[in-house]
Amino acid sequence: MGLEKCLEVIEWDWKNVVTNEAVQQKLYSLDVNKACGSDGISPYVLKNCSSSAATPLALIYRKSIKTGKIPSKWKKANITPIFKNGNTTDPLNYRPVSLTSVPGKVMEAFIKEAIMTHLMENKLLSKNQHGFVKNKACVTNLLETLDILTASMSDSLEVDMIYMDFAKAFDKVPHKRLLKKCEAYGIKGVINDWISSFLKERRQRVVMGVDVSPWLEIFSGVPQGYDSKLIKVIKNVEDHESLQNDINEFVKWTDVWLTKLNIEKCKVMHLGKKNPPMSYCMNHDGKEYKLKTTVSERDLGVIISSDLKWHDQVTSATAKAQRTLGLIKRTFTYFDVEMVKSLYTTFVRPLLEFAIPAWQPYLQRDIDELEKVQRRATKLVPQRKKISYEKRLKAMGLTTLEKRRARGDLIQQYRFKQNIDQINWYKNPKPASSVTSSGPAFS
Repeated sequence: MGLEKCLEVIEWDWKNVVTNEAVQQKLYSLDVNKACGSDGISPYVLKNCSSSAATPLALIYRKSIKTGKIPSKWKKANITPIFKNGNTTDPLNYRPVSLTSVPGKVMEAFIKEAIMTHLMENKLLSKNQHGFVKNKACVTNLLETLDILTASMSDSLEVDMIYMDFAKAFDKVPHKRLLKKCEAYGIKGVINDWISSFLKERRQRVVMGVDVSPWLEIFSGVPQGYDSKLIKVIKNVEDHESLQNDINEFVKWTDVWLTKLNIEKCKVMHLGKKNPPMSYCMNHDGKEYKLKTTVSERDLGVIISSDLKWHDQVTSATAKAQRTLGLIKRTFTYFDVEMVKSLYTTFVRPLLEFAIPAWQPYLQRDIDELEKVQRRATKLVPQRKKISYEKRLKAMGLTTLEKRRARGDLIQQYRFKQNIDQINWYKNPKPASSVTSSGPAFS
């Protein structure tokens, strides 16, 4: 529950790191499509004026690090509410997106690089952490989880999986405890002073169209919740008790660090045909709660079912894609090949392929359901509507989604082989003896 002290103190030669050249490089790599913060400074301007803006910004950055102080405008954020689901009149159904100063974000990038280098070199991060870590992402997290589940079920073992949901995790981070944790991990000196200033006197306002709320000071949280899960392979009664103990320890940790759980969204999933539905409880805020049982749960944007079939995920993905395609069809009155291809590949196809290496469909009905979206999209060009699907694909320079998924699997395997993506395999995968491929997807 306490903090284990790190003997290594962070070392950062910031004078030789935050140089004019390094600042110019970061400015030039900015995404011009990102929104600006409350200061109105656009990433488009900074990128196109990077050679001129680099020197004055580098001076400001070095002064900020040396003094441990941050310009007040970097501490202001415009909050844009993004609707999630449910009742549109309920504020709780909106996710707040924080838009901060772009020059401030560039400075944050230098600080982040120094901290991550320290944490990785001293092996201070758990190998099970996938969020905000280089070489890991949603796909690696999901594949690691599914590796445990599929391997266990192949061995006729049962698995209980507990989904823990934090209530507004990023909004509820206590600043004092965060700084204490930084110190315990050896993050001291100028970086700790900078982070302390970064967290103090922060202000935010809600922006919706032309309407703007008054500025409000914030005392907890960092600019952005996240979820955790506990997985246990069940072999006997002792394994159930062990998982319950893990839940108890997890809840104690949240109490110590003032991190609130969303009890309604904390659930248990039982996997395995002979898995007895054991009950699990949580003692939270002085009350005991029995965890609800779920047979289907959205995990990092992908719906995992207790039978490990992907029909629910396929249905969800195709529904989103069809709605987006319908919106495109209603918005535009004219379509040509290049226009349709651009709109489809930008707004529709990504919905059908998010984290796809983790949930490759294998049933023909699911494969056909996904392909149906692309069939419909290729018919948006009036002149191509009556020709075959294969000819429409060729005319638009596309290939079937099934071939793209096969190609994507090969790319993912290459990324693992080259250590571009990292994963802790529960059981090391056995490579196939040979791979046969042909066609435009593999060219």
